[in-house]
Amino acid sequence: MPPPPPSWPPPSTPSAVNIDAVERLSETMIIVLALQASGYVMKRSGFMPKEAPAGMGFFVGNISLPCLLFRAIATLDLTTLSLSIIGSIAAAKVCVLVVAVALGFALSKRAEPPGTAFTRGGLFALAATMSDDIALGLPLLGALFPDMANMLYVLSAMQVCAASPLLAALR
Repeated sequence: MPPPPPSWPPPSTPSAVNIDAVERLSETMIIVLALQASGYVMKRSGFMPKEAPAGMGFFVGNISLPCLLFRAIATLDLTTLSLSIIGSIAAAKVCVLVVAVALGFALSKRAEPPGTAFTRGGLFALAATMSDDIALGLPLLGALFPDMANMLYVLSAMQVCAASPLLAALR
């Protein structure tokens, strides 16, 4: 006797999972874009004083973000990290860094003062590798892969502790 035909569609189809992921991603993108748009509107309308962005930037960059990163890394469960993913992202960043430095050297002119090629290469590499991992990457990765979101903290710390000082030394 042949087996009964499978029910169509199967109860756990990949399309059902993808729809949930798209919904979570859409909700996250709407929230992030609404926050960015509200900041833009407040600044353009004059609701926010001209001195406010400098104060907020100082607070976020020098106080709250380092505290957030320290807390996240200090309480991170290292068993949940995938070293293969972190290693491949780090290798990709190194490749982009090398290409950007080489491009900086290639675009420098012989008539420029000495060291300009190093500075240009370092700036290109910083611009290419310094992505908005925490502000945009964390909500997106948290929506799509909640169990992998903690890797962003490690990647951000690697960027700040390893790549940025090397590139700053090129100045």
